[in-house]
Amino acid sequence: MKKVIHVQCPVTFRRFCRKGYAVFASLHREVRIGVLTVGMLASVILPKVQAAGVATRPMTDDEGDDKDLSEVTVAGTLTPLNALQVARIVGIITRQQIESAAAQTVNDLLKLAVGVDVRQRGGFGIQTDISINGGTFDQITLLLNGVNISSPHTGHLAADFPVSLSDIERIEVLEGAASRVYGASAFGGAINIVTRRSPNGPSPDLTRPSQRNSASVAQGSLTFSQSADSFATPIGAGRKVTFEGGVQGGNYGTVGADARIAFTINNCCSSGLEQTAKRSPFNNRRYEQGEHPRKPQGAEDCTPTGCPNNLTMGDSSRVDASASANPGVLAMLAPPVTERKQLRSLQFSVSGTYQRSDGATLNSDFARGNVYLSGNYEAEEFRVDVQAGFSQKSYGANTFYSAAYPNQYERNRRFIVSAGAETRGRLRVRPEVYWNRLYDNFELIRNTATGENFHCTDVHGARVTAGLSWVAGRTTLGAEVREEDILSTSLGREIVESSKLKVESSKLKVESSSNVKRTSSSANDNFQLSTFYFQLSTPRVWPREGELRYTRRDSRTNLSFNVEHTLLLPRWTVSAGLLAHAATTPSNLQQELSTLRLYPGIDIAYTPSAHWRLFASYNKGFRLPTFTDLYYKSPTHEGNVNMRAEESHSFQAGTKFRVESSKLKVESSLKGFYHRGTNMIDWVMYAADDVFHSANFDLDNMGIQAQVNLHIGKHGNSAENHGNVSASSVSFPFIPLLNFNLSYAFIHQHRRDAAPIYKSNYAMEYLRHKIVGTIDHPVIARLTASWTLRWQDRMGSYILYENAQNTGRLVHYKPYATLDVKLRWRAPRYELWAEATNLTNRRYYDLGNIPQPGLMVMGGIRLSIVGGTRK
Repeated sequence: MKKVIHVQCPVTFRRFCRKGYAVFASLHREVRIGVLTVGMLASVILPKVQAAGVATRPMTDDEGDDKDLSEVTVAGTLTPLNALQVARIVGIITRQQIESAAAQTVNDLLKLAVGVDVRQRGGFGIQTDISINGGTFDQITLLLNGVNISSPHTGHLAADFPVSLSDIERIEVLEGAASRVYGASAFGGAINIVTRRSPNGPSPDLTRPSQRNSASVAQGSLTFSQSADSFATPIGAGRKVTFEGGVQGGNYGTVGADARIAFTINNCCSSGLEQTAKRSPFNNRRYEQGEHPRKPQGAEDCTPTGCPNNLTMGDSSRVDASASANPGVLAMLAPPVTERKQLRSLQFSVSGTYQRSDGATLNSDFARGNVYLSGNYEAEEFRVDVQAGFSQKSYGANTFYSAAYPNQYERNRRFIVSAGAETRGRLRVRPEVYWNRLYDNFELIRNTATGENFHCTDVHGARVTAGLSWVAGRTTLGAEVREEDILSTSLGREIVESSKLKVESSKLKVESSSNVKRTSSSANDNFQLSTFYFQLSTPRVWPREGELRYTRRDSRTNLSFNVEHTLLLPRWTVSAGLLAHAATTPSNLQQELSTLRLYPGIDIAYTPSAHWRLFASYNKGFRLPTFTDLYYKSPTHEGNVNMRAEESHSFQAGTKFRVESSKLKVESSLKGFYHRGTNMIDWVMYAADDVFHSANFDLDNMGIQAQVNLHIGKHGNSAENHGNVSASSVSFPFIPLLNFNLSYAFIHQHRRDAAPIYKSNYAMEYLRHKIVGTIDHPVIARLTASWTLRWQDRMGSYILYENAQNTGRLVHYKPYATLDVKLRWRAPRYELWAEATNLTNRRYYDLGNIPQPGLMVMGGIRLSIVGGTRK
């Protein structure tokens, strides 16, 4: 059998060539320059060459906090791209920010993102609405390691993440429509929670392939190299175990504890460096042994066994070396060289959290807990990863959904499971399956059956993506089927009479002709999982809550097909794609959604220099109404089964600037956006004595954002000077400042229809202004402090209630500022911390008539133990 070898060899030009084919012939090839003029050497700036080194993988537990974010892949495209390559501005909350912030939940952390509006109904993120760029809480996709965990029931419950802060590596915030990548719910953007990986493992992103580029200048030669299919970190064989845990407490009877343990088992035998047989992203030609590759005119012959060692330019004074000053260029010009390893790695982690409190306001007590497991198996040809999460919480919901009922109560229980695999090589295929289940029990009046309802939402789906790297770029295809189903006592279409089951509980009774044996357990106080049978057209098995039998149901199936092509050029990144979507549903939406609808998008980035990057994008987004939008009915709210899917045209443009040395790093960005919305969904009142109705109307959002970050002192890339500032010329001995960040967002809305509306409940209650400032600095010895100042000015108004009675008066939201601080004493194996939020004890409202906690003080201790063996 004839052996096939894939070879990457340098292309040697006898003279400088500006022909188009020369660019493609040199992409991802080794280029060694043996003779350079003084002018050429002067243009090759070592720090700029070093800035091209990227490795797309998440940070491991034992890496520095200041890891360069250009070395990890980020959300925003089907094609895996790192922060240097991606053509959209993606906000990132880093592990360092997570540890420094005075925050107890993911929802608290998202307040740091200037484009994100976090409207909490209770302290500690118990029930939170999260929106982006003036949208609503239903218009974003929430991802856990790239897996969609959004709820079709309601966005009110979507932000119940089954992970603790100790599990999270970073949070990625993608602003603007992203439906062509993430489907129906990514109307206004996406938030991706990326969890940590066990230390000393290869640690690739759960959804992204590994890639490393590097460049160096030595002995008069310029050499580029890439390891596109190798593991990002060379490791040795061995085992490692890491344990983290902590306890905490504070005012209002708040106590909690968390623990996390991670295992890593590696089996690695290195055989040195070899030219890889796998192809680089920009060259997919295959050569049989002994066959000469196709060469451009003027290039020397190159065989698998004999390649020139260097390139001598006949007229070096004419060489355009601008590529050497551009990190984006260097990221492209790299040969595929891999470390040949027989590597196997097994990683597993499990964490748990529990917290309870009496609550800082009336009827705001809560108890919650969660467990999260993740694992992955690494081999040289493939990767397998799994994750599972469980969360449960019960809480007083003081005026959460209506100020007319201050004594509400709610319980939630959530399960999340997903598994995926990915092949390695030039063609990467990733199949993935997932299942989410959410139980919800809501009491309009605590400990009574008045207005009480139960829901069970199931989401299960399968997705497969295939990405090919070839001479013209990277092409990715994807297909997904997502089934969304809800069983409820109030949401959905009524189950036919012959299918109903008799219900007996201490709270609720529904009569039917069925004769079923029951126990005496209470539906309200028990979340016992069991099954019951009911007849639609064929027998189905469904869960129940204690003795409760669901009487309503609805479902829909989403079919999505994605295609995307990304072109990476020396100064340009162009990513264009299309989503084709159709939904089958028995509701009134069927006629509108059953046809295939197309949602295109394009993102463009241009890098004129090593310090600047320009962005522009257009994406079309859409969102299906939630089951709450369609069916919810209460004394104060009324859904609409004739709701239409909302759509938007999202335009963005912006720029990023970065300059860095060993002691100074400056990063800034400026962005503008315009979202043209059609059939926007909101809950509105048409008159003062009306109830809230779910309705469609046309609404545009537009705004700007600006951000600047200043870091003084050594950081993770201190050995690399990424800018023109000399490392020895920067010194700030009298400024004890580690990090300073200041960001500002402005939003304006415009309605394009003339329908009179008395009051909007969500869509038009947006943040006109938001300012976030943070300062991290040392205090003494191992003690550091982190300060966060947040100022917000919200548009809209709310109906004032006094003693649970409607006064008929509309009150405009008032701007407010909060100041938080966190102190940390860090030692090698333990950490002591204390934090205070809302230091000025400011009384404020994120949602009308729901007062937010005043001054809250927390403190605790964390331990960290690392052990294991290494060969």
